[in-house]
Amino acid sequence: MAEVVITFDKSDVDKVFAALAKASFRNRLLRAVGGMAERQTKRRFGEKVSPDGVPWAPWSASYAGGKSQKGRGILVRTGRLMGSIANFVAGDAVTVGSGVAYGRYHQFGTKKMVARPWLGASAANLTEIEGTLVKFIKAVVG
Repeated sequence: MAEVVITFDKSDVDKVFAALAKASFRNRLLRAVGGMAERQTKRRFGEKVSPDGVPWAPWSASYAGGKSQKGRGILVRTGRLMGSIANFVAGDAVTVGSGVAYGRYHQFGTKKMVARPWLGASAANLTEIEGTLVKFIKAVVG
């Protein structure tokens, strides 16, 4: 009979839980994760893809026709939306978003405008965030 035995030092787990019990550690961890998620969201504007990796729809003919779009990307007319993206830590949660009202129309679309989702986390984003969490835990365990 084959047997697999996994052993670990319980003191390492105790160190992680002790660190997480400290508000200052949790806050640092959440700020790191929030900063990363904010950068990932802003990066999406250059990549022009949804969190699911679906390319954003091009400009409609009526929008693109009468305006000079030279040097401007989709969802970047003035840079206000992308520039407003921020992360906020409250309690044991981090939120990434924008206070710009029209951001929701781009995210969800309207009757006359196709959705171009910019908020959310892709599988690659979550893997990157997981890496940050592992680094924090390794720093605590030593």
